[in-house]
Amino acid sequence: MDEVIATDSEVLYAKAILALDYTLSEYISSDNVANALLRVVPLVYRYTKRDPKAQINFSANQIVGLILSSVSLNSPIEKLSKILSDFLSQCLSYSCSLGQSDDFTLIFDNLPPIIAQSLSLNEEELMKAAKCTIEASDEVAIKYQYDYLGKESSSWDRSSYELMFFSFCRARIFRHNEFDLSFVLSEKMLQEVLQFSLSSKQLENWFYGFDYPLEHLSKFTEVPPLVDFDTLYSDIDQIDLIMNTAISKWCFEELTNSTLIPYLNYRFQLWDAFNEWLIKFGDKIICETEKDMVVYHYKIVLELIRQDSLLKAVSKHSEVMNKFVSILISIIYLCPKAILEVLVDSKEILVSLKSLNLDEGEPTSELMHCSEDSIERMYPKVAPTQSFLRNCEKIIETAQRLYANDLSLVEIVNLSSSDKTVQLTELHKFIDSESKYGRNSKQWEALLKSIYWIFDNTNIFRKVERETLDEMILTKLLDLKYFNVIAKVFTGKFCKLPLERSQQLIMKYAWYHYKHATNCDPTIGSLKNSLECLDLIGENTKDCDQLRTLIDANRALLQWKISFTPGVPVTPKQILEINDPQKIIYRILELNSGSYKHANVLFGLMKSLIIGLNSYYLDKTFIYAKGDEDDEELNPLLNKVKLTCLDFASADDSNFAYALSVELLNVAVENKLKFPELFLMISEKWFSFFQFVKNEIEESPSLQSVDRKLSILGQLILVTPTEFNIPVLEHWQLLNTEREQLSGQAERFDGNLGSTFLHQHHDINTFQL
Repeated sequence: MDEVIATDSEVLYAKAILALDYTLSEYISSDNVANALLRVVPLVYRYTKRDPKAQINFSANQIVGLILSSVSLNSPIEKLSKILSDFLSQCLSYSCSLGQSDDFTLIFDNLPPIIAQSLSLNEEELMKAAKCTIEASDEVAIKYQYDYLGKESSSWDRSSYELMFFSFCRARIFRHNEFDLSFVLSEKMLQEVLQFSLSSKQLENWFYGFDYPLEHLSKFTEVPPLVDFDTLYSDIDQIDLIMNTAISKWCFEELTNSTLIPYLNYRFQLWDAFNEWLIKFGDKIICETEKDMVVYHYKIVLELIRQDSLLKAVSKHSEVMNKFVSILISIIYLCPKAILEVLVDSKEILVSLKSLNLDEGEPTSELMHCSEDSIERMYPKVAPTQSFLRNCEKIIETAQRLYANDLSLVEIVNLSSSDKTVQLTELHKFIDSESKYGRNSKQWEALLKSIYWIFDNTNIFRKVERETLDEMILTKLLDLKYFNVIAKVFTGKFCKLPLERSQQLIMKYAWYHYKHATNCDPTIGSLKNSLECLDLIGENTKDCDQLRTLIDANRALLQWKISFTPGVPVTPKQILEINDPQKIIYRILELNSGSYKHANVLFGLMKSLIIGLNSYYLDKTFIYAKGDEDDEELNPLLNKVKLTCLDFASADDSNFAYALSVELLNVAVENKLKFPELFLMISEKWFSFFQFVKNEIEESPSLQSVDRKLSILGQLILVTPTEFNIPVLEHWQLLNTEREQLSGQAERFDGNLGSTFLHQHHDINTFQL
């Protein structure tokens, strides 16, 4: 008997399946379908008491699947959802209503004759037809992700039916969308569906986390049918579609806020796919060779990070966030080229990352000394901490300041572990490059701040001493002749060189400019540069005083004609190479008529030349170049200059030569005991005086001129060395004889003149008488 009942039940289930399938597929009206479903509720309940071996499935799940597959797509989804919600609610309440009728004949009322006739077929045909209908229904249900099939609940509980309702709504939307990609469940329709009794938070989450995000995506690109997107696209493919659309349409804000973040929040496991996409995109960047493309790709990363919704969402999941940060740092760190735009964008990216709630991490001044050829291998080595981000900022700041060196971030970090030679090479390159942009003190101060920031805040040039850097910069500034920058900016705010060392460097350049001067004017050209170098030293050092005095000597030369090569003006270098103050003074006397009258001026020049050339060793009188000005008239050096002037005056101006001779001889005689050196020097030049007296040629010698010569010889005999007295005395005697002759002639002339006068007077008197 049990076997007969079971068989009858299966036949009944089969007939009910066929009858319900007809009603659903025809969908004459929503009321018609709703009534048909309400009639099968008792049979659905009865199915829960079925024989486990039953061949026909008449569970609530199966009926939902039949609704999904059989009802035409023309039927409004919100009405169909309402019918389903009412049906499942009726199923839930049926078991609680005792004494209900089990009259299943109502299921078959009002069927068309042809359907009623088909239900009268033999049992085997009925069973076969019902199974085919169920198989077709199951195929549709599986295709559209109605995945509640086969998940029978032991009892009719609400949560199970809410899941059925959710799964149906999702599958129905999938089916609609496949046949009409423009199909959209409006907000009004959604709110209506969410009001149904079996609607759940899960359904709402799916709408806002899957359906709406993809519907928004479809506004920017062609989106595959939702069911294909959900089942055929891998996680990474799904992220690819979203991100590639954001990139190609440059709609990051729209797609991040309305598609990416809602979708990632709905399907949490896709955060891993998102990070994998970021790794893949980063690898694409670091393999790029074209500068413009590298810049473009980093702009993409920056635009992504600018989305607050992304940072807010990622910060909610620490593991995801840490991986996300490590990947981004790796993308920045492995940038293949030194590109200023990328460095600027990278700094902004780091600023955004610092806003995340990252661990502080261990404080360290060390930078990354590891690098890999891919983001995949690099990011696990990157600590996603605030401390690490600060170090990255330093690397980028350094890269910006070292931009002219064309070093990537990896190369900059590796530079800190390079040998000193490499570091010095890069430092020289950096300073040479930066110095091209300094045109005034303000610009140079900015450049120097940049240079010293790297030195003080990073370990990039750790093997280079601070003193070496100071020397390099001072040398560069001296090369460029930026003396004002050295004085006003460098020495006061940056340079820590020992004073002695800085003065040595400056003096080196001062002499360099002196030797390269093409004229003796210290107000222009290289000689001016030399003088400005000396001004930098400030305090008077021996070397500084020497060169400054030599420059003064060059200035003094400007008032004279002087040349050691015909037609070529003398140069400061030539003065240095001649290294003979006497020769220079002598040349002035040769080329400048009357210059012998300016002994004091020439004496001043002589002193400057001796001090400037440091040529004290050339002559014993040169030591007096530093003599006291109060006793200047007795300075042996001054009198030496006057003696030289005497040589030139003797042949040109006897009156001046006489006066100068008397002056010199008087100085010697009067100071013989007080200044024996002075006396000796003039004594050694006795021949100059003798030559003047002896060689003076007069057309008609006069008693006055002879007396003048005798006066000189009278003094000279007191000065001339004993071994040379004879020629002086002989000439003195000769002049005395000449004087006697001139004196006798004068007396005779005077007598003749008196006699003539008396005769003339007598003649006048006689004439008057």
